[in-house]
Amino acid sequence: MSRRHCGLIFPPGTFQAPKFYWRGGDEFKEQEMLQAEYKQAKLEHSTVKRELEDLETKYNQAKTDLAYKDDQAVSLASALGGSSSSTGENTKLNKEIQQLTQELNEIEQKISVALQRSQSVYMAQLEKEKSQIYVNVEQQSHDTDTTTRDIQKLSKEYFDLITSDNWLNSYEIISDHQIKAKERSKVRQEVNKLFENQNYGQEIKNEGTVRVRTTSNQHLDQLSKLIDQRDTLQNQLYHANHSRYMTQTTRNILVNSKLEILNNLNAALEELGLETNDVNALKEKYLPEAQSPSSPTAKRPSSHASYRSSNNPKTIRRPVSNTGRY
Repeated sequence: MSRRHCGLIFPPGTFQAPKFYWRGGDEFKEQEMLQAEYKQAKLEHSTVKRELEDLETKYNQAKTDLAYKDDQAVSLASALGGSSSSTGENTKLNKEIQQLTQELNEIEQKISVALQRSQSVYMAQLEKEKSQIYVNVEQQSHDTDTTTRDIQKLSKEYFDLITSDNWLNSYEIISDHQIKAKERSKVRQEVNKLFENQNYGQEIKNEGTVRVRTTSNQHLDQLSKLIDQRDTLQNQLYHANHSRYMTQTTRNILVNSKLEILNNLNAALEELGLETNDVNALKEKYLPEAQSPSSPTAKRPSSHASYRSSNNPKTIRRPVSNTGRY
């Protein structure tokens, strides 16, 4: 004898335990009562919705019939002529009534929207947004004030820096370094020229030896004095040209340094809202060419340089290296 299969009330995996809740003393607040009211309200809502749809259908049908009748009345009035003038007037009034009704509906919709927005929930939401915006504005204002104070503090530190003795001394040190570099480059060029002149002088010395042999002793002392005088004048000319070059170079470097300092001070004055100085006018006044001075050559001219023989091309060239060492 086989056992009959017993089906399950709930399919596998679909059973849910009933929710436990405490019952109170008010039966109208119990879950069964609330669920029953919810089902009844949902049923009534469906019924009212169907009735509204039926009424809308009837209204649209009546509106269509009325429009058809108005058109027929207008056509009939046109066919009858002037004997039925009241028909056209009635049609005009009906159109005005429809237009006013439409405007009235729009106004009612606006009123309903305004009433919804004036509710406490909507106003509470607006107040919440307002408070959040106010907090953000306060935070941004605080950040702006902090940034402004930081900028003012950094500006003051910058102004103190560019007006400090160390800053000005650094410009003097940089200017001295540039002057020394210019002088070093100039001396390097002059030493190269000096080596070339010595090479030329070696060639001329061979030619001059032959002439001295043929020169009498009477003119030898006079020639020696002239040579010494020439060397003295050439040395004086060399030192004068070198001094003039270094004076012009020093002046231009120092003027450029002062103008750069003045530019920094102008930036500080402009930040403070004060009147600035015209640096361009000062530059045109003290540096009209805005160039370094021309480098006067310190070459020692030789009266016998034109007599350098082409038969003796041997020369000793010993230029100065980039480091300034021989």
